[in-house]
Amino acid sequence: MSIIEKSVLTAEKRAQGTTQPAEVPPKPAPASQKKDTPSAAMAGQFDERPADPVFVNQFRQLKRSILRASFGPLAEPGANLLIITSALPNAGKTFIAKNVAQALSHKRDRHVLLIDADNAKRTLTSALELDDRPGFFDLLSDESLSIDELIVRAPLPHLDVMPAGGRYTDSSELLSSRRAKAMISRLAQEDPDRLVIFDSPPLLATPDAPALADAGGLFLLVVEAGATTRRDIEQALEIFGENNTVGLILNKATKSSSSLLGYYGRHYG
Repeated sequence: MSIIEKSVLTAEKRAQGTTQPAEVPPKPAPASQKKDTPSAAMAGQFDERPADPVFVNQFRQLKRSILRASFGPLAEPGANLLIITSALPNAGKTFIAKNVAQALSHKRDRHVLLIDADNAKRTLTSALELDDRPGFFDLLSDESLSIDELIVRAPLPHLDVMPAGGRYTDSSELLSSRRAKAMISRLAQEDPDRLVIFDSPPLLATPDAPALADAGGLFLLVVEAGATTRRDIEQALEIFGENNTVGLILNKATKSSSSLLGYYGRHYG
């Protein structure tokens, strides 16, 4: 039983009033076992039950746009890197990243790797109860670590996750380092059928996101309806630069038929 499974079991017993004394956590499993063993905690977060048809259709359309931009005939080298961010916090970027990854995981000829690259907030890592696992920032900091040993398999087909890992005060320096560029480039090149999705920090709230933006790839900017201003969007687009492919997605709109509007195109300043 993994550390995560024990924590879930303990939480369930506590809710029933039958909590037992905590057990001594076992030693971490070898990297190969970590990758091949689905996490019970993650199974509860990636819900395969039918959702609202409008919601499902919106993510299906977004999925097609992403696949066309990443693997279509006009896709450029490195286009299988997708960085999902927002101008400011609370726009719902992690929600979009998780659901996009889930939608794409059902594509039989593609694989998805979802990475939590938000060192400050790490909402994705916490939601999947992977806080105790080494992850992305450990990979950038420790040259003895490899990509494979940090990947955790999700209980959905063709979907893996890499948590944020340890907290680092120099995360922006790590993201702008030569090792970061080498690791991100390797992620894009070692499996041309894999889409690597980064849940990135907000662009205007931390220096981490601009550092990650230098890695290239495709960018998806989540815009919070009624909250993100035109000036916020303009400032965010300036960080991307004029040669990057940027998509905008409207989130939290009041009308369900227009809650997600995704499209891709060259940066238009």
